[in-house]
Amino acid sequence: MVERHSDYTYSEKLRISVGTWNVNGGKHFRSIAHKHESITDWLLDLPKLTRESRPELLRNNINYDRPVDIYAIGFQEIIDLNASNIMNASTTNQREWGKYLQDIISRDHKYVLLTSIQLVGVCLYIFIRPKHAPFIRDVGVDSVKTGLGGAAGNKGGVAIRFVMHHNSFVFVCSHLSAGQSHMQARNQEFHEIAQKLHFPMGRTISSHDYIIWCGDLNYRIDMPNSEVREAIKHGEYETLMAEDQLLKQRNLGSVFKGFLEFPTNFAPTYKYDLFCNDYDTSEKNRIPAWTDRILIRKKPWPKYIGEESAEPNEGITQMLYNRAELKTSDHRPVLALYDVELIRVNSERRFDVYDEVISLQGPSDATVVVFYSDNAGMDDESFQNIIQVIGASGNIILVRFVEQSTLITFSSGKEALEAVKSDGLSIGGREMRVTLKTGDWKQILQREMKLADICDEPVADEAEEVEDDVPELSSSTDRRSKFIKRLSLLREDSNFPTMSFDVDDEDEEAVTGKSKSREPSPRPEDNENRQSSVKKPDKPKPPERPAAPPARPPPPAPNRPAPPVNRPTSVLMRNHPTGSKQTMQASRISQPVDVVHRHASNPAEMKELINSLMSPTSPTSANLPAPMQPQKPSPPATDKSTPTTPPKPAPRSASSNSLSEKATPAVPPRRDVPPVAAPRNSMSPEDSSNKTVPPVPARPNAPPAVPPRNFQS
Repeated sequence: MVERHSDYTYSEKLRISVGTWNVNGGKHFRSIAHKHESITDWLLDLPKLTRESRPELLRNNINYDRPVDIYAIGFQEIIDLNASNIMNASTTNQREWGKYLQDIISRDHKYVLLTSIQLVGVCLYIFIRPKHAPFIRDVGVDSVKTGLGGAAGNKGGVAIRFVMHHNSFVFVCSHLSAGQSHMQARNQEFHEIAQKLHFPMGRTISSHDYIIWCGDLNYRIDMPNSEVREAIKHGEYETLMAEDQLLKQRNLGSVFKGFLEFPTNFAPTYKYDLFCNDYDTSEKNRIPAWTDRILIRKKPWPKYIGEESAEPNEGITQMLYNRAELKTSDHRPVLALYDVELIRVNSERRFDVYDEVISLQGPSDATVVVFYSDNAGMDDESFQNIIQVIGASGNIILVRFVEQSTLITFSSGKEALEAVKSDGLSIGGREMRVTLKTGDWKQILQREMKLADICDEPVADEAEEVEDDVPELSSSTDRRSKFIKRLSLLREDSNFPTMSFDVDDEDEEAVTGKSKSREPSPRPEDNENRQSSVKKPDKPKPPERPAAPPARPPPPAPNRPAPPVNRPTSVLMRNHPTGSKQTMQASRISQPVDVVHRHASNPAEMKELINSLMSPTSPTSANLPAPMQPQKPSPPATDKSTPTTPPKPAPRSASSNSLSEKATPAVPPRRDVPPVAAPRNSMSPEDSSNKTVPPVPARPNAPPAVPPRNFQS
């Protein structure tokens, strides 16, 4: 499939604008000293300004008015590189620059922020057209510190990667070590950033189709200061490029191997005095250099069948590489404009090619079933003949016998398909049949292919059916029957706050293919007449609230059937020995034992039965425990010496809260108390009616005597 990818893919152009600028702390991007200069001269109008000043830097037969699809804007020193910012960088400038850039580049066409990343002073933004958002996925970011041996972020790099359709992009922005003689340190930092940048699923920057690297790389020019400034005055840029450190290291293969950078046919961008066109006039008197650079690299596609290998960076068209004249920093910003090849997939054609490819590859289970048409077994001689014939198709790795058949497994599916060609051959006068073990292997692979076909559809939460009046969309197959008409990922209620916007008419036309007619805006007087002529409907009155909640209906009475009148009633009593501690209870067994059964056929007999059972002369009551035996009522025992009124409590002392002996209340004299009945367990059946116990001396402040209890039935 990879070798034949040209049979089911097609390419289209994608325009990318990449800018880099060292803003020297970012303090002057809204300076009123040069309010006539705008950042639009760098990001939007640079092709137009270049056409006016240096038209030789532009290409012919290229439409520069076509809008940019992706903006990648990198900054260095977006905050002051002092000690406090290096340890704890502020993100205020990042947010302010992001809002400011989005407003600027959306002057002619709408752009949204895909994502951004900051490492102390290094910051990178990715802006895209809204119509491309549903086709972008797998966005990732990473950063690498190289300052102070990797401990500080004053130097280092940041990266943003994503996949658009079937192409992967990674953008890198870096700030390398400064100094005329620190070239080896810059080389080492480049390799450190390139090796340490990692993304999910183990991806590195070298695993992407397109790598675009920008930033303040700080490579200098190995020439005396005076000669460099003199060459700049005369525009002898080729002389300066011959001594450029970055070009020398690239030619040696030390850094940026395989990257492409177009000639720097503009004045060096470093170092200027603020708010003027003079190079450095300070005590250091630094040599001017092209420190701000932009490079690009494309991974070569594999070799096609019948074609030569593709050349590196084939399909990249650089339309502009120039600097802008913004004087609010000691660096000048640089912009590169590219048209790159974007690979799209034709799903219908891909399925056709896939069917052709898998028909040649064979099934994943390379096993064939061999048997005779007469379903008879095979002897050793027949088996050797079969192996000799089938073995000519490929390498046999396993042979199994299942009933009357033989299962032969080959090392590849192609060999299994070759063995199936032997079907129907005659061996020893018997017809041999050869079939694949998995006969529906093509259908299985096609189902798996359909499940994996998710990259052609927009990554959005909603999709609407294609309307019939859009011919280029309505002719699609069922697999592409849904298409994005409304970019629902970018609604205001989305979880991405940076992507809150309304899709403009131009983007809607690009997605749907329909042109939207624009009606002239109504005049104010027309609005007034329309409002006066149209009567606003009255608002409906809210329903009145009831004074009290409705009463709850009473629960329905249980419908229980009445018991039969003439049904005999049985009383079940267990017979326990005398003095047993077990109490009377009903039997829970269907056929109880040791139970006296007596029946009553009417209420009168039942009453008589109960009275006889509860009488003292009943034979059943004799076996009951003493507390349960029926007794005759007896008058309570009383003592004539016992006062009828309870004793009055003794008066308390004056100070009831004191614990001293003087405050102790007086103890009343002893008094005789009435006799108290004995406990239940100490009574016997014979003396349970008249037996009393000797009186017990009363305690101080004792309660009145309690009369004995009588146990009645």
